[in-house]
Parts: sequence; structure tokens; C-alpha cells
Amino acid sequence: MVRAISILPRIVHQLEIIMLNIEKLTQDVSAQTTVVVSAVELLTGLTKAIGDLKSQLAQAIAANDPAAIAAVQAAIDTLDAQLSDNTTKLATAVQANTVASSTTASS
Repeated sequence: MVRAISILPRIVHQLEIIMLNIEKLTQDVSAQTTVVVSAVELLTGLTKAIGDLKSQLAQAIAANDPAAIAAVQAAIDTLDAQLSDNTTKLATAVQANTVASSTTASS
């Protein structure tokens, strides 16, 4: 009985470490969920923008309208630049926020 009581502070300390790890993990999951939702919204918007441009280009080609074709090309170029910029930002963020190795708390 005395031995059980003597190790109680160590058990409490270990439980406190576990609770801190759970809290950190919960925060990390929440932050990751926010990033995932943002990425899905970005991809959904990109898919819509590409669909709109395809439609506009088809109409411009069907109308044999060089000015409309040039306008669609300019919109494609803008979207391409935005996509390239977003890709760079995303790659940088992923690299900056990726833990190289995982460590566990120990006493």
C-alpha cells in the first residue's frame, strides 16, 4: 500500500503529460482541418474557373471571334499565374509546418 502511495505523484505527473499531449493534438487537428477546408474551397473554385474558361473558349471559337479568344487567353494566363502562386504558397506552408521527426514525452 505504501509503495502504491509513493508512486502516485509519478502517475499524476504522467497523466498531466498525457493531457498536455492530447490538448496539443486536438489543437493540431483543428488547425489541419481549417487548412484542409481552405484547400478544398480553393480546388472547388479552381475547378469552376476552369469550367467557365472552357465554356467561354468554346463560345469564342464557335463565334470565330479573335478578340473573345484573346480575352479568354488572357483569363487563362491570369488563372495560371494565380495557380502557380498558390502552389508556391502551399508548398512553402507545408514544408514550414511539417515536423521532420516525431518525439514523445518521457520522464
